[in-house]
Amino acid sequence: MIRWLVYININKTWIWNELDYYDFNYFFRTINFIIGIYNNIMMLKFYLWLMGWSGTLSAWAFRKQAAIVRLNNRKEEQDYLKELKKKL
Repeated sequence: MIRWLVYININKTWIWNELDYYDFNYFFRTINFIIGIYNNIMMLKFYLWLMGWSGTLSAWAFRKQAAIVRLNNRKEEQDYLKELKKKL
């Protein structure tokens, strides 16, 4: 057991109070739970930030690939049209 001293102004006296181990255990478990929630929130914020950047990178890569494919298709169409003009 842990003993602690409290001064009460009303009676101008000192009173010894005793705290069980379980009181402190409950207090520390509560503090650890709150800290754990805070850590989980911070990890969630980090993961959301990371997913945002990975989504941005993925979208950029998709647009870049689409532009390359579009350019290839245009070149193929131009080559095909040149061959048709030669045949006609």
